[in-house]
Formats: sequence, C-alpha cells, structure tokens
Amino acid sequence: MSFLTSESLIRCSWSQFERMVYRFLQHNGWKGLQFTSRSHDQGADIVGWDPTGRLVVVQCKHTRSNSVGRKGIEDLRRGCEHYETQYGILVTNAPKADPIAHKRVSELSNAFKFLIWTGGDLVKSKLPDFSLSKKEPRNYQIDAINASVNALISEGKAQVHFATGLGKSVVLAEVANHFLQESTDCKVLLIAEQTTLIEQLESDMWPQLTKNIETRVWGGKKHGDLPINFQGLTVAMRQSILPAIRKSSGLLPKFDLVMIDECHHAMSPTFLEVINELDSDKLFGVTATPWRGDGQQLDELFGTPVAKMGIVEGIRRKFLSDVNYNMMTDDIDWEVVSENTKHYTVSQLNSKLFLPSRDEEMCGNIIKKWRETDQPMTITFCKSKEHAKRLQRILNSMGMPSKYIVSEGASGLDQNKTLTQFRSGKFSNLISVDMINEGVDLPNVSMIVFARVTQSRRIFIQQLGRGLRIDPLNPQRKTEVLDFVADIRRIASGLILNKQDRKLQGTTVEDYRKGDVKIVNFSTSIHSKFVDQYLKDIADLDEGDRIKLDFIHS
Repeated sequence: MSFLTSESLIRCSWSQFERMVYRFLQHNGWKGLQFTSRSHDQGADIVGWDPTGRLVVVQCKHTRSNSVGRKGIEDLRRGCEHYETQYGILVTNAPKADPIAHKRVSELSNAFKFLIWTGGDLVKSKLPDFSLSKKEPRNYQIDAINASVNALISEGKAQVHFATGLGKSVVLAEVANHFLQESTDCKVLLIAEQTTLIEQLESDMWPQLTKNIETRVWGGKKHGDLPINFQGLTVAMRQSILPAIRKSSGLLPKFDLVMIDECHHAMSPTFLEVINELDSDKLFGVTATPWRGDGQQLDELFGTPVAKMGIVEGIRRKFLSDVNYNMMTDDIDWEVVSENTKHYTVSQLNSKLFLPSRDEEMCGNIIKKWRETDQPMTITFCKSKEHAKRLQRILNSMGMPSKYIVSEGASGLDQNKTLTQFRSGKFSNLISVDMINEGVDLPNVSMIVFARVTQSRRIFIQQLGRGLRIDPLNPQRKTEVLDFVADIRRIASGLILNKQDRKLQGTTVEDYRKGDVKIVNFSTSIHSKFVDQYLKDIADLDEGDRIKLDFIHS
C-alpha cells in the first residue's frame, strides 16, 4: 500500500495530482524540486534534477478521460524551452496516451528527450518503503525527537527551538512519524500561519514519512475545502481551521497530535482559540525564532523546551557553516550619540545616526569580497524592488552576474525561472526583496549581503540562516557575510550574537572553533557602552513601533 493508488488517481483533484507526482519524484531521489504550476506557467508544473543530475521539466495532465493527446506534448515542449532544458516528462492520471502524443514525441526527438508516464505506470512502479530523499537525523536531532516524544506521552506538550538550518522540519516529521506508525487510524494536524508555507511544509515532511502515510494540504485558494478524510497527516493553515471550528464542532475529528510550525505565532488570540477548541491530548511546537515582542512566554503553552540550539551554538558545534561576519559601520555618525536622543523613535534615530552613502561604493565593497573569496554563490537582501533593480544594474556592470527576485509585482513564472537558474549556477548573485526568508533550501550559498535592510531581529535571523547550511560537497567552507548597517537594531543583534558566543566559550559545548573568535566583526570601533547598555530591549522592535528610546546619558 502506498500514497499512490489507482483509487487516489481517480478521485484526486488536479492540484492533488501534481503533489502526488512531486512526492513520487522526491521519493525516488530527485533533487531541487520546485512547484512551478500556475496560470501561464509555460507548460511546466514541476522542475527538478533527476537522479542522474539532469534538469527535467514535468508537465502534469490531470484528466477525467481515458487518454491524453498532442496538447500535453506541446505544453511540455514550451516548458522545456522556457527552462532551457531538453529533458521532459508528461505525466497523466489517464490509463494511456493517445498514439498522436507518442508520434509527436518521435517528431521532436532530435531536439528533446521526452517520456510519457501514465497512471498505470505510476501505480505499477515499486516504491521503496522509505524515500530515497530521507535525511538521516543527526545525533542532536535524535535527542530532540526522543525528548519530544517522551514529553508528549508523559506531559502532553513539548517544544523545540532550532535555528534556521538545523533541521526543525526533520524533527517535526520524525515526531509525527512515530505516532502515525503506532496506529493506522492516527490523525496528526500540522498548523502553519501562512498560506505560502503549508505546501512547502507538506513536501518537507514527505522524505521522512513511509510510503503508506497519506498527507493532504488544507488552506488557501487551491486547498480551501474541508478535507473528507483526516487519516494520516493534514497540513493546514490556521485561518482555514478557525471557520470550520466556529461553524460546527462536529466538522473536525479529535486529533491524536497537533503540531505547530513557527510556534511563536501561537500566542495570538485567534491561534489560542484554535488550539483550545481542538483540545488535543498532545501539543507540539517548533520555532527558529522564539522571541515575542509582547513578552508572552511560549513555555506557558508548550512547556519548557526539550531541545534548544541557536545559530551561535550551531556554528560552534559545526552543524552550521562557520561564518566570517563583517558589520560595516563606517557610515555611522557617532557624534549623534552625544546628543539628547531620549525622545527619538527607532526610525528617527536611524535617520540621524546613519550617514547617506552611494550604492556604487557599497557595490564596490561587495565585488571586492566576492572576488577575494573565489566568486561564491551569493544572496543579497535589500529593501525595495527599485533598490534591487539598481543593485542588479550596478553589480552586473562591475562583473558580478546578478538577478533580482521580489514578492510583489513579479509573476510566479519569472520567480521560478530565476530560482532554477540560480540553482543551476547560471548567475552568481540572487538579490531578494521579501523572498526566500523561509521555505527555500539553497545549500551552495556561501555569501550573504545585507544591503541596508531595516528589519526585525526575527527576519534577520531567518535571512542569515539562508547561508549557514552545510554544503555536503564542501563541508569546510566558511560563509562570508557583509552587513551594510542602516538600523541601530542590527548593531544590537550583532552584539547579541557575540554575547552568546562568549557565553558558550565557558560551557561544555563541544567547540570546533579556534580561540576567542567573534561571530560578528565590526569594521570600525563602536561605542559599545551606547549600544550594549541602551539597546538591550529594542532588538525585537519592528520599524513601525513608536516606542521612544529612553537613553540615559552619563
């Protein structure tokens, strides 16, 4: 028995069919898979690298008829042309392909290498019990999994705090798998806060699950309907669960386990309402950023964390890439420190403290570091689409191949193609605006640039984590970070990382780093008393906060 059966192919929707195909490919060891399906997708529903390392476009044809024809092949051809590859597969839930489709494949054989997989081919394929993409948990993850399971059984609640890159999705999946294997009728609910994350979460869980466990997504436009069956794993958006609860208490089953990703969101009133109404005997939360600006403690809901590891400890124990972090403080006007800043907001202080400088000068520093470090794959985070376009133009003119990706004003087709080209190494620098903070694994990135972004500590930690995953092909590599500071809170975050580093030097944590090496190096001497003493409580403030900074001047 597996997630892919004749019955499931018949009753599935088109979106469910695409996700079944994605899981099928992932289960068979394909890498770098991306969902590219959307309106005007140029014929590509899934793009990824097969086990031989070839970039392949997959066109999924969901149909209620008995066959697919020539149109599916033409869509596949357009997809391959768009993603610049000659390899493609037409996958259909129909039992066969029309002879005209096979004829068109033969006609295109000089330019393209196409395959056709029917529903019968999928069902007959013998899947291994465990995914070939399964990640073997590291020792610290095994400890977290075991401690979580034990706490859930004995106390009914548990939480884990792992920084980005330390594999909290592996812990989530393995904990879920433990309870799902105990009973064929087990029902596990995994809740996320954002629509954009639920599909990614489901696909992150698949490699750790055996082939017999059913999964489904609930939430957003494509998956908004209430699932008919909750057996196995359901990945849901909080905003979809709440209306079902309020409409009728009988719509949802009693879940054996409720899990919450990024559980720092769980203290909001509506999230608490969902948790209370679900009334599960077991509640499990994971997060990479446990801090809350309102001071509420996650321990009240989830109990004392059974496992914790932040970025600094992950680096010291060699589970994250070592880092050469340079915080560029050359543009700070330290004469402002002597002024009466008591009644300034964060944004007002930033506008006075940071001197304006030219993007060309910043780009010159980026290019210099990039060339000194053998032109590594780079992500540059910046503040707006206009800024991204300007940086792309300047950096390209200086010889650093760059493209930008934004969350607004760009088609998903363009975003997917840009990410695929970046993964393929067709350009060196991906400039991001409000993208790839979460849900994208780019292990080959070994340089991060913060180009005067003004963001919260939570976003900062997420973005920094994009470049700290260990590259399996080069595990000894060091990540270069250039942070062109434009926010006083960023300096505070840098000092916090250094404090954590100093604290760990006096513990029994196994340390692979030599000597008293700081995580963050400042390009100029900073007035540490000003920053260290007076910024302790504002590291989590967002730009919109109007809280005054009550500085005390000696």
